[in-house]
Amino acid sequence: MNSEWIPGRFPATRISSGAISNGYNSTFWNPNIWYLRLKNIEVGYTLPKTLTHKAGIQSLRFYVGGYNLLTFAPSSVDGMDPEGSALFGMYYLQMKTINFGFNVEF
Repeated sequence: MNSEWIPGRFPATRISSGAISNGYNSTFWNPNIWYLRLKNIEVGYTLPKTLTHKAGIQSLRFYVGGYNLLTFAPSSVDGMDPEGSALFGMYYLQMKTINFGFNVEF
């Protein structure tokens, strides 16, 4: 009780019956972390029929999309995925995926 520790801030480490009394699963060490993630976005454009009709094309659409493009989080979680559930943050970051293409109808 009479120590340099701030009372009530951290649990005391005590050994009782050969086991650490505060070694039980707890959310005490899990910080409350805010984050903002741009998970999925797609942008596309369909050319007007006045341009495509002359070439015998009914419809022509171009698109670009992305998945897991941005994550804004505090520096305390650098190198970790805030949605990860593994212990000690040892969880692979989510892969960023970018795709693009076009659809043509004749």
